[in-house]
Amino acid sequence: MSRPTLLRATVGLLALAGLVLMVFFAASPGEVRGPAVVVAPRTFRVLGGDGRSFRWVLEDQRPPQGPVVVAEGLVQPERGDPAVVELDKGMVEGREVKAGDAVAGVRGTRTEEDLAALDAGRAEAAARLALLEAGGRPETVQSARQAVSVAQAGLEQARSEQSHVEGLARQGAAPAWELEQTRLNTSISQARLDLAQANLAEARQPARPEELDQARARLAAAQARVDAAKSRAGSEEVRTLIGGTVALPGGESVVAIYEEGPRLVRVAIEEGRSAPIKVGAPLDFLPAAGGRLHGRVLAVGKEARAMNGRNIVWVVGQLEEDIACGVTGTASILPGGA
Repeated sequence: MSRPTLLRATVGLLALAGLVLMVFFAASPGEVRGPAVVVAPRTFRVLGGDGRSFRWVLEDQRPPQGPVVVAEGLVQPERGDPAVVELDKGMVEGREVKAGDAVAGVRGTRTEEDLAALDAGRAEAAARLALLEAGGRPETVQSARQAVSVAQAGLEQARSEQSHVEGLARQGAAPAWELEQTRLNTSISQARLDLAQANLAEARQPARPEELDQARARLAAAQARVDAAKSRAGSEEVRTLIGGTVALPGGESVVAIYEEGPRLVRVAIEEGRSAPIKVGAPLDFLPAAGGRLHGRVLAVGKEARAMNGRNIVWVVGQLEEDIACGVTGTASILPGGA
């Protein structure tokens, strides 16, 4: 997992950037302050993808250096097929889920037209097999002759239309796309006539055993293509690895599951001011909306990271009171330990 991917997955931390400059110098003597965000011990996320695949990640929020991805996976109905992710029924903000519950589905978007075309190919293969099995019966031959007549009439009409449009095109009265379309229609009509004539030729003579075997194989292959396409159009389930509370944070995160347990607060402290902070030091979290929650420092990062033009060190604290994940504010820490 690359560092940019980890940063994108930490949606709540992005809200801290605007607070950094406001609080670095606001601390009273004897305390250290920094912008902070409330997080869960672990978070399971389903992340938007490139339109053909989607990722899920399980993040551990406790390490002070930043969220660590402990498990991840890729969901893709079928390689190359476009896909969309859909929330499972009942996935609403605040719902409680258990580990193993389905939270979303990734569905292939193969269109109904594509499925219809494949089904038409299967029907054509079935009809061809039936014609071979019928052999040279008079009614079969008559039906094949009628098909040739219909195809011949269609070809003549297509050629007439093409000739008309070509004349208009030479006069500049027909667009190029219309001319190309009429030529395509003529080619299709010719192909239909060729197929009808081939079917008539086969209808006039009994089929050989190897021809019947080939026709049966073609039908089986066509049926397999239809079945595979329908399977790809189905939905692949994404199941959460942890129990917790459903959140719909928006952005790249389609859905998030915040693990139940004591709420953590991640604090950004300017480099050079984190040295006096020890594990167990008292911590107060002041939400931007008002109030004060108490807690203790759990871990202090050892490496500084660039943020909003400054080098900061992450400090993780545990709150004594419950509060929703994603809430931002300011944390005040008294140097020293318990």
